[in-house]
Amino acid sequence: MSSEFINGAKYRFSTTLAAAVAITAATNASPAIVTPHPTEGDALILNLDNWSVIDAGFLAGPAGAIAGLDTSDTSDFLPGEGTGSYRVASNFVALTQIRDIAQSGGDTNQFTYAYIDDKSKRQRSKPTDKNPLVLTFTMDYDATKPWFAALEELDKKQQLVVMMETLPTGDTLMYTGFMSFNSSPTRSRNENMEVVATMSINSDIVRYPAGFTGS
Repeated sequence: MSSEFINGAKYRFSTTLAAAVAITAATNASPAIVTPHPTEGDALILNLDNWSVIDAGFLAGPAGAIAGLDTSDTSDFLPGEGTGSYRVASNFVALTQIRDIAQSGGDTNQFTYAYIDDKSKRQRSKPTDKNPLVLTFTMDYDATKPWFAALEELDKKQQLVVMMETLPTGDTLMYTGFMSFNSSPTRSRNENMEVVATMSINSDIVRYPAGFTGS
């Protein structure tokens, strides 16, 4: 049994996204290996469309390994179809003065149905997909902070972003998606002015253990 608080967690997000590098092959393995090899330790936004890996964030391991990507199940990942591209996300900026983080979405939708010949009047359901996951960050207003200008620019460009969340345990959660930013602060008497950034998450969250560097 464990009890963990978020207090002390650190957040940083990428501000630069390199041109796409075409992937000519990816292996069925855990972790998958892509060719050409990315640089070990790079944060990647990966697209392997035929394998339904789209705008997904991972760290590059040694010799082309994509740390955290398991493609060993050939029924889900058909051999020979692992082509696509990756982009390196870099120039990370720390997000500070966070007052609150709200999470919404991620709920499972349900398909509800009934059979005509069923006299029980009972409907049945089965899970389908999930609603988009959204993280909303509330920060104390400070236009001099590096994140302020960076978020304004990302809001304009609508560029994919990698967010790294380092927990107090040392584990790191990696998210990819789009950032939007409301730079107009709240205004209430005797309260700190605040601004809000929203991250719309596009792919599964990847967890890396404490001390992990991509190796």
